Amino acid sequence: MTHPAPGFPRVAAYSSIRGNGAPLVSADGTLDMARCEGLARYPLVTLDVNGVLNRPDIVPALRRFNPEIRVAGYLLMTHWYLPATFAPAASDVSFNAVWHRAIARTSGFVPDAPGGYEVAWHQEFTADALADLVVYHAASSRLFDSLFMVYCSPRLDWVSATHPAFTAENDVLRLKHFRKLVQRLRAARGRDFSLYGNGTGADLIGLDGTMREGFVGVLTSAGQAMTQAPGDWLKSEGGADAGLARYTLATACMTGAYAAPGGNRTWAEVHESRLWQPEYSLRLGEPTGPPVKLAGSEWWVRGFERGTVSVNHATREGVFLVRAS
Repeated sequence: MTHPAPGFPRVAAYSSIRGNGAPLVSADGTLDMARCEGLARYPLVTLDVNGVLNRPDIVPALRRFNPEIRVAGYLLMTHWYLPATFAPAASDVSFNAVWHRAIARTSGFVPDAPGGYEVAWHQEFTADALADLVVYHAASSRLFDSLFMVYCSPRLDWVSATHPAFTAENDVLRLKHFRKLVQRLRAARGRDFSLYGNGTGADLIGLDGTMREGFVGVLTSAGQAMTQAPGDWLKSEGGADAGLARYTLATACMTGAYAAPGGNRTWAEVHESRLWQPEYSLRLGEPTGPPVKLAGSEWWVRGFERGTVSVNHATREGVFLVRAS
């Protein structure tokens, strides 16, 4: 996997745009260059596939401010945000409209799913139709350096265990079809095209990293965060809480994960200045060894080429010491 920038710390913006490109596109249809510059500070960002394909000028604008930025296309997989009863206008040829029609055409909406509008990735014809769209529209557009596949879940653990779609056999089929999708993407774009995701079982399909959300303590504990691997994402809750941002970033430095600030993909916050922390601009270089736990405490310390990072899981503190060059 190619990391978006050499060295540590690793930070990513779990950000969003709307179908018309807002907020990176202003109400008059022109690019908001101030917001583009703000987002381009992050070495790795997520942006909705639909919005980028509608406004392909967004990515060159980001690269103008940061030639090394890597843009991950954001895609919903086993969950969709519109019900089966919705019908896009015949004139709508956007990616989201085409995706919705593909689900409907293949009878790919799970009937009466208690978790919402779930997609039947266990059906081969649905999985193949959606994989075609991912490969030929998202990956082959060359606008994206990677993909972030959301609800990329071989197991639909958010539906009732008594629901007909919730079976061991369907779990096996979803796993098979997601692995096939990953293989097709690797064949189309190579190993430098990074693949990330979240969802139960996402770590079983050959992705370069998966996300843990709700740090700290909402969905992800400190102990769980410390089991992450390089390429994983650690998403914090708490918006612009500077202390939590330092704690999340320091924890991510212990494992090699990307720290993703903020709660939900609140695009107004991510594109403005309030989520950006001074520690994100540090240049620590590469690790000089693994993290070490100090005896009798919850302090962990890791050395880097140009400094040291420590984190205390008892007090939720992150400390960054950078040596003068």
